[in-house]
Amino acid sequence: MDNIIAVAAVSKMGFYHHFGSKEELVAAILDREARRAISALRRHRSWSATGGLTSLVDGMARALRSPACNGSLFITVVVDHPSPGLRRQCAEFQERLLVEIARLLPTPAPPDLPLQVLMILEGMIISHLADPDGRSAAAARAALQTLLDGHQGSSRRPTTPDWSAEYGRAHPAQPLVPGPTP
Repeated sequence: MDNIIAVAAVSKMGFYHHFGSKEELVAAILDREARRAISALRRHRSWSATGGLTSLVDGMARALRSPACNGSLFITVVVDHPSPGLRRQCAEFQERLLVEIARLLPTPAPPDLPLQVLMILEGMIISHLADPDGRSAAAARAALQTLLDGHQGSSRRPTTPDWSAEYGRAHPAQPLVPGPTP
């Protein structure tokens, strides 16, 4: 916190007057970044599904190549912060992203398609961080195209496999953002 206060060039008292804790600061940053991400997604709505998603991938790839970018704040928070409040905020953001992604997709779209798209986009972020040579964007574009091609013109709704037979019990849907481990 001392480094943040020094970079912000504010007094500790002023900082803690505005943000009562590190968690409040992270929550405010998450809120700002969520608004920016949703706004960016909305700019792609006027495109076709393929064009909008390709444009989105290209924009994400440009952002990831920036020296100032070190991945997804939301992924980092979910991985590194045990705070239930911050994890809940990330889960709410993810739900908002799914709604916006659904608006980019052709209708009718299977209900699981937005989550599949989001998983490709998040995979692109992680892959780029591990190997920033630019292949992640091309792979994400190809995966999205394959996914959309598989769903176009299909009225069949994909089903989630029932893994309960393998494990001998029913497995309810897990939350998208895991809670703290016991």
